[in-house]
Amino acid sequence: MNKAVRSGLLQVGATLAVAVVATVLHRTSVISQDTTVRVLMATIGLVVAWQSNAVPKSLPVGSARSQAYKRLSGWAFFLSGLAFAAIWAFAPMDMAKTLSMAPMMIAMVTVFVVCVSNRISATKLTD
Repeated sequence: MNKAVRSGLLQVGATLAVAVVATVLHRTSVISQDTTVRVLMATIGLVVAWQSNAVPKSLPVGSARSQAYKRLSGWAFFLSGLAFAAIWAFAPMDMAKTLSMAPMMIAMVTVFVVCVSNRISATKLTD
């Protein structure tokens, strides 16, 4: 079993373990429903950050430009995963539901705009 598969299985196992523990604690009235949701959503944010850390280290690339894109997307989604987790951990519940999507959208738009703008500028150079 290679490193990527082990890492994926570890992430799934950790996420499921947190979900089971949070659910059991909620059903036994140790934690509230809001706390259960916060724990699970923060866990999802941390998994996004963990997975994003692996992006630049993935398959070898042929050019420095594509490695730079991988680094950009890795950093963007790593930071957005941490922000997502922090929002769910600390923001008021009604705000967290909508506010938590902002870091993810910002990361997606940033990576998309940088890739498209570099592609357009590379095309103009060859014309």
